[in-house]
Amino acid sequence: MRMSQANEPVKKTEPNIKMVFSDIDVPEAIEEVSKKGWVKWGKDNLYPQFLWYLYYNSPIHQGIVNTKVDYISSGGLTYVGDQTEWVEVERNGKSKYTLTELVQLITVDDVISNSYYIVAERDLVTKKWFLDTIDFELLRPNEDSTTFYYSEDWSTERQGEKQDFEAIPSFFAVESLILSGDQTINKCVLRVMQKSRQQRTLKKKITGGFFSIPSYSGGIDSILTDIEINAFRLSEVVNGYMGGSLVTFTNGIPDSEEARAKVVKSARLEVTDRYKRAGLAVAFSDGVETAPTVQMINGNDLDKRYESTEAGLAKKIMISHSVTNPKLFGVMAENVMSESNDKESYDRFQKTYASKRRKDYADSINFLLTKLNGITGKVEINVPELVLSTPVDASPTFQALSKLNPLVASKFVDSMTENQKFKLLGLPGVEGGDRLPSSQKFQDVNVIGMFANCGRDRESFSFLHSRKHENFDVDDEQEFITQVFKHRFATLSEIQLNILKLIGEGKTYNDIISELNLEASQLSKNLKTLKNSGYTTEGMNLTAKGQIEVVNIESVEVVYTYEKRPDAPELVAGGESRDFCKKMMKLNNVYTRKEIDAISSAIGRNVWLYRGGWYHDPTTDRNQPSCRHSWLQSIIVKS
Repeated sequence: MRMSQANEPVKKTEPNIKMVFSDIDVPEAIEEVSKKGWVKWGKDNLYPQFLWYLYYNSPIHQGIVNTKVDYISSGGLTYVGDQTEWVEVERNGKSKYTLTELVQLITVDDVISNSYYIVAERDLVTKKWFLDTIDFELLRPNEDSTTFYYSEDWSTERQGEKQDFEAIPSFFAVESLILSGDQTINKCVLRVMQKSRQQRTLKKKITGGFFSIPSYSGGIDSILTDIEINAFRLSEVVNGYMGGSLVTFTNGIPDSEEARAKVVKSARLEVTDRYKRAGLAVAFSDGVETAPTVQMINGNDLDKRYESTEAGLAKKIMISHSVTNPKLFGVMAENVMSESNDKESYDRFQKTYASKRRKDYADSINFLLTKLNGITGKVEINVPELVLSTPVDASPTFQALSKLNPLVASKFVDSMTENQKFKLLGLPGVEGGDRLPSSQKFQDVNVIGMFANCGRDRESFSFLHSRKHENFDVDDEQEFITQVFKHRFATLSEIQLNILKLIGEGKTYNDIISELNLEASQLSKNLKTLKNSGYTTEGMNLTAKGQIEVVNIESVEVVYTYEKRPDAPELVAGGESRDFCKKMMKLNNVYTRKEIDAISSAIGRNVWLYRGGWYHDPTTDRNQPSCRHSWLQSIIVKS
């Protein structure tokens, strides 16, 4: 780069200043049919991934989306029809998800994208169909929406080479074939979307209505601004960088626009990184006499400008989400609606936003299951209940409840006795009001009948290992299997392991000598070691410990049994177990986690937790499980 030299005649000029600003490139929902048949969404075909970027990086947006999902789908499902049939319907065949879980997943996609996909797949053994979902960002339709293309990576046109790629027919494209008995169609997809109106993008292209426009689309600029402000806050803390700088080069002015642009680009890259971002002014001068004074051209109150911007952002984002009461969505902003309006606001949200979506989800599920499996009942999605806040002078318990998320508070109150609820309101209790309502709710439906119609006889299986099951909310089955099997083969010799395998196959003493080419004394010595170590019994049978050493890990599964707790006290004289517990023990079945979750969903009560019911001790004012039974988690060998 050539600069004016110091020995040349001094030429007085005005400072040459160029303002440099960061480019703003907001992705647009451009739609374009590719040469390979699918419709692209966005300039780079990654617009749905951009929607997830907004969700993961804006705390305000993410919080509103999460709460919307809770207010729509956390109330569980109800089946209007045969409750025995419902257990099977809720279990949802070979799907990874129960029907309740499926509803929650499609709710997330719908709130994010204003659309969702339900995949129907046939079980080739039972010939029954089960439902699943595919993340909306992984699918693209063809032009007439008769085929949906699935890809793990839409950033490339070369599909199917390094990533999973599949063409799945639309349900409506193959409906007649399926209903006529065609067994070659085993998978199809139903897309439900809010069709968007035609619009002109900034790139002067017309959309074709192939994809939905998110309901919060008017707030996307505000969401992006929220993300950038968070980046500024992080930069401010970590780097102490207060941008908006004027940078002057006093060794001359570049002699061409190209040279000047190169210097500007270099300086801009240094100080306008996302986490060091600010406006940057670059000035060129051929001497200090014409150099402008270096100063913060944005002033020293840049942080206050961000705070001022932030104040209006939350409001705009909430407006785009149709939120009229920020408190319901966990946003503690100034001048929110009074507590007396919480229920009114919640009801309005349910009527104007949530109820239609719940009906759409239920209608979609009922449509597919009726068409494909011929179910006779109808799935309904329950409205989550809301617990209102209370006056400031309420009891400490009530004040604590008012600080909780409304849905959490609702579940807490649901576990209380009638007298506890009266006490919160400052009212006297009633006779018989100290018993929790759970037992009555268990009796309102034929829970035992549901358990009798699923599960398997425990006598048909070999139990390898069992433990008390307490972590009901976490699926820890794989961790359990890994823990039990991680030390096998560690202490056995090759001969001892082969002996155990042959015993497991039913071989006799002489068979083992012959097959392993052992001396009788050698076999006897090893059998004694195996017996003393707990691998075999006196009669040369495998113990559970021995089975763990030889069983194929692919042939085991985790099940649950209803058992008396080892630490449970004996019944008092004249006492007896509750009717629920006696009948459960008599069934003597093993159940899968999916089966128990399905029954919990069907009756609207967590069977894992409540079991035979809870009791409130009025002398201590505490709820405690009086049931003497619990769920035992076991590893068995599949039959």
